[in-house]
Formats: sequence, C-alpha cells, structure tokens
Amino acid sequence: MSVIGIYKAIVTDDFIEHRNRMAPKYNAGIFGADAEFPEMHQCIIDDDQTLYEKWHYDTYHTPTSSAWDYKMYSHAGIHISRAIQNVIMAGKTDSLVIWRWLPEYTQLEVGMEVEYEIMAIVDAKEALAKLVDNRFKL
Repeated sequence: MSVIGIYKAIVTDDFIEHRNRMAPKYNAGIFGADAEFPEMHQCIIDDDQTLYEKWHYDTYHTPTSSAWDYKMYSHAGIHISRAIQNVIMAGKTDSLVIWRWLPEYTQLEVGMEVEYEIMAIVDAKEALAKLVDNRFKL
C-alpha cells in the first residue's frame, strides 16, 4: 500500500491543542497523545483516509473499505490492549498500521519538524493470532 514510507511534517497549534485535551485520557499522558500525530497527519495528506473520532480504530481507508488502527512499533512487540483485541474480534477493526518515530520520540511542540515511518500494514486478526502477553512482533 502506498502509505508505507517515511514522512516529515510540522507540528501545528491544532495538533498540540488536541494533544493537550487528550493527554489526561491516556495512561501514557503526553506520550500517548503525541502518538496520535501520524494518524492525524496521514488524514491530512492522504485523501483515502478519514479520521475516525471514536476509540475503536483511527482511520477509515476508502479504497479498501477498511478500518485502520495505528500502532506504535516497539522492539518488545506491538501492544494491543484487551479493549482493542475485542474490537478486532468483533470485526470493527480490519488492519493495524505499524509506525515509529524517526530517529526517536521527543515531546512534540508547535513548529517542530517531526519524522515518522510507516513500517507495515497488517491484518488485525492475523496480529491477534501472534499475540504473546498482549504483544506481537512483525
């Protein structure tokens, strides 16, 4: 799929305002809310993706008629919470978009240039089949 690749973007006021509203809702606070940047940026640059405002998945991909959930890469394995596992099993989320910060995460600030890589798009149910302690490896 064409979204796999490396992307650069400038962090906007709108994103930081969104991040600051969302941070208290995440166990990981600012870090977790900053992790919404790639999905939001992709919806700006890719007309085929539409941001989904509920928690079940992150974007809707029109050409494939599928729901995508963005997941940050980790050497320990990509984490899938129990709630998202249930959503995948219920058929509400189709694919997982695996991404990572380049070179590494730094708290986002207005005007900062950031870079991230979309590494893979994987079938969500196949990822569930590979779970060990709520994580799977690419």
